[in-house]
Amino acid sequence: MWGIILVLQIACHNVSHAAQPSPRFLGSLEQHHVKQLGEQTVPMTRKGLPVLSPSQIFRLAYKDYLKGRYQLAIETFQQYIKDYPTSSLTPQAYFYLGEAYANNQDWASAEKAFNTLATKFSSSPLVPLTLFKLGNVKAQTGKPRDARFYWSRIIKEFPRSLEAKLAQRDMAKIHFFEKKEQETGKQDILNHGN
Repeated sequence: MWGIILVLQIACHNVSHAAQPSPRFLGSLEQHHVKQLGEQTVPMTRKGLPVLSPSQIFRLAYKDYLKGRYQLAIETFQQYIKDYPTSSLTPQAYFYLGEAYANNQDWASAEKAFNTLATKFSSSPLVPLTLFKLGNVKAQTGKPRDARFYWSRIIKEFPRSLEAKLAQRDMAKIHFFEKKEQETGKQDILNHGN
C-alpha cells in the first residue's frame, strides 16, 4: 500500500483557508475530496474547486478504492482517465476501475475496463494480472470457455508469471466443476477463495 499522505503544494500563490468555498457549493465528489484534504490550504480554480495534480487525484481515487468506497473510486478513476488519458498512471487507473466495478459485481463494466487496459496498454506490466482478472470475470458470469481463453493466453504469453500458475490452477478447477456438472446436471460456480 502506498503511504498515502497528501502533501499539497501551493503553485504560485497562497490561498487562505477563508478563501476556500464552503463544501456545500461543490458536487458530492468534490465535497468528499475537500473533506479528505482537511484544513490544508489548497490552490483553487475560478469555480472554487481545489487544484490537484494528476497523481494527487489518482491517490484520492486509490484511497477510496482501498476503503471500499467503490462508487466514489469509480467516479474519480473515470474522471482521471478522461482528463489524463496519456498519464503514466492511466493503466493503473483502468485496472483499479475494473477492480472497483468487480467489487460492485458490475461484471460488464469490469470487463470493459480490463479489456481497455489489455488492448490500449499492451506493454504494461499489469497485462498478465489484467488477463487473469478478465478470466475471473468470465468465470463469475458463467462463461468458462471465455475464462479459459484468457487464462490460456497468460500461460502462453507469460509462462513464468505468478498469474500463469494461478491460471493453471483455475483452469483445473473449471475442468473439475464442468466434469462434476456433467455428472450431476448442476452448475457449480468457480470459487477463487478456495
